[in-house]
Amino acid sequence: MTHSADPHAPLLERLLGHLSTGRLYTPDSAREFYSADLFTRGERCAAAVAPGTTEETRALVAACTELGYAVVPRGGGLTYVGGYTPPGERSVVFDMRQMNRILNINPEDMYIQVEAGVTWKQIHEALAPHGLRLPFLGTFSGAAATVGGGLSNGALFFGSARYGTAAELVMGIEAVTAS
Repeated sequence: MTHSADPHAPLLERLLGHLSTGRLYTPDSAREFYSADLFTRGERCAAAVAPGTTEETRALVAACTELGYAVVPRGGGLTYVGGYTPPGERSVVFDMRQMNRILNINPEDMYIQVEAGVTWKQIHEALAPHGLRLPFLGTFSGAAATVGGGLSNGALFFGSARYGTAAELVMGIEAVTAS
């Protein structure tokens, strides 16, 4: 429940109205947590959301941007370059870790389709029974680093010198934009 004295009450009510599988984080401790990476602290966000589907993400992004809030995507939370720290309090951090499904593995055509919150470790474990692996082993951030976070930060990987960065090996991206 939101309080009318809360300057973000209209936003929070709209976000709650669009959540079915996801979560909304509004306590001060959560807002502090989602406003920092491993090294940098941004401005404290108004809220954080963890959408569970692409459709939910679309509705949440639209609600934020219609009310003038910045949308700040966040992967595993393991970067130290300030890539997902909020620029101001009128920001909503989108924690993409709940969208962690591997949608398709095609061993014949040698591709995998995943959601943004899938970790490099999940991919490694899913490909192993097929006798496959990615040309790189994942980011330096560890087992909780996500594909979306790695791609958004232009991260380099073990194997990048030989095969290129992860972004160079991506065949396509489904992106949610403000429009």
